[in-house]
Amino acid sequence: MDKDTKTRIATFVVIVLFTVLFARLFWLQIVYGKRYERLSMENCVKQVIIKAPRGLIYDSKKTILAETRPSYTLYLAKGEKISYLEDSLNLEFQELEDKRLVRDIPFHTVCMIEERRANIPGVDLVAEPVRRTYFADTLSHIIGYVGQISKEELKTMKEYTAGDIIGKTGIEKQYEKYLKGENGANYLEVDAKGKEIGIFSPGRQPILGNNIYLSIDMELQKMCAKAMSGYKSGAIVAINPQNGRVLAYYSRPGFDPNYFSPCIKEDIWRKLSQDPNFPLFDRAGKGRYPPASVFKLVVTAAGIEKDLVSEHSYMDLSCKEGIPIGNKFYKCWKKHGRLDLLDAIIQSCDAYFYQLGMQLGIKNIATYARVFELDKKTGIDLPEESEGLIPDEEWYNSHYGKKGWSRGVAANLAVGQGEILLTPLRMATFISTIANGGIIYPPTLVDSIVSYNGKRVFTNTHHDKKVKLDGNTIAFLREAMLEVVQNQYGTGRAAGIQAVKVAGKTGTAQNPRGKDHAWFACFAPYDNPTIALVIFVENAGMGGEIAAPTARKILMYVFQKRE
Repeated sequence: MDKDTKTRIATFVVIVLFTVLFARLFWLQIVYGKRYERLSMENCVKQVIIKAPRGLIYDSKKTILAETRPSYTLYLAKGEKISYLEDSLNLEFQELEDKRLVRDIPFHTVCMIEERRANIPGVDLVAEPVRRTYFADTLSHIIGYVGQISKEELKTMKEYTAGDIIGKTGIEKQYEKYLKGENGANYLEVDAKGKEIGIFSPGRQPILGNNIYLSIDMELQKMCAKAMSGYKSGAIVAINPQNGRVLAYYSRPGFDPNYFSPCIKEDIWRKLSQDPNFPLFDRAGKGRYPPASVFKLVVTAAGIEKDLVSEHSYMDLSCKEGIPIGNKFYKCWKKHGRLDLLDAIIQSCDAYFYQLGMQLGIKNIATYARVFELDKKTGIDLPEESEGLIPDEEWYNSHYGKKGWSRGVAANLAVGQGEILLTPLRMATFISTIANGGIIYPPTLVDSIVSYNGKRVFTNTHHDKKVKLDGNTIAFLREAMLEVVQNQYGTGRAAGIQAVKVAGKTGTAQNPRGKDHAWFACFAPYDNPTIALVIFVENAGMGGEIAAPTARKILMYVFQKRE
């Protein structure tokens, strides 16, 4: 190979090398320049998220029910080891994907970390608000609790990131999108070891969550808790029958929502979840129970609407502590003798309603229960509630076969026993409908939602629906309920208070696994009702002896401010 050829080859190689070099430089500088600039910035600039405090929750009188308190979370910079920190700070860490080590650090530990900051590089203390709920278990099934978002929730809640705190139950969950706020951020300059050098840019401030105003009267709520304090379990619901606003909503036993914020400890969770009294279960809106004799009001409405009975109608058989049906004897709680419809309601005679139930049949009983929408969910603004069970002929045929049940089933249903099930909340909306003359209002817990700067972003509207019943039928139900409390023979007379006409109905639900459940459903004042109140006490005894006096305590507070 001659010298010229070698020179040409060398020149060609040099040109190729420089071409490749310049092409690579072009690729890095021009095509991917912005990307590498961003990566470089990320190595020297650290984004510090400023968590937005959740909105506050108030009662109807602007008492704070839930707020956020200041708290610190310990984070570890990428690549750092944590073993030496556990020893020096006396904390147990659970290293997460985002390097969050421990939440809600005690204040003395925060001070210790700040004092040793120079000796523990790569550790960040980040202010993260923690939820605080007041009045503890009195409000637990209304407010609910918050907790760390799960992997399953992250799949559908794209605007959140791992470690975020969200509403898990109650109002906290139902109105999460209003309460959560918008996070802010600061941008800090750091060195190669992650040590902060200074502020790179001021970033953006967080936007606080919206504030929620409930219809709940906290003083009334506390009175309900006090009135139930002598019993192991039950529920109380109070509603304004003129618009459906929920004034009190209490389930016993409850729990302390603060256990869950920011994260519940394993031993506490085990204790709550294994408690035989089920404190996490909302008996007011999810517990379903036989409505007992309160359901006689539905059967009465059906009988009147079908022209089977009127106020002074008698049945063929008088009550001799019950009546024979087929080859069985269906018991009544007392020997009432011969009563008309009004007195049968006043004294809660089962024998009368056994006969009326069989005249109506299962189909008509179910039809008129559905007129009051007792088979549906109420539509309350909570994430979970149970619908009622109103069995009809189709239901019995599918469960027992066409020949697997007798006409005695209708007798049992007529006194609110058997397979029929209602929640205390649904019972309260039913009584509200009678109280206001026949209008169904879906119950509501939230009155309004207001932003941090005072702008109203949501106002609850109260939709109504008229029941398809004759006005005289509703009027008779109201009159009969008044006599249950005011009449000397009325089973609900223990709920009466001076100067205020109270109308009500007792119920005692048979329980094959223990003592009977006690019911009392009422409204007051009779002429212009402002409260419909339902008391349910589990495994306690008779409604007139247990639930009615409990209602009286609450009504005394409402109308006379006496406890």
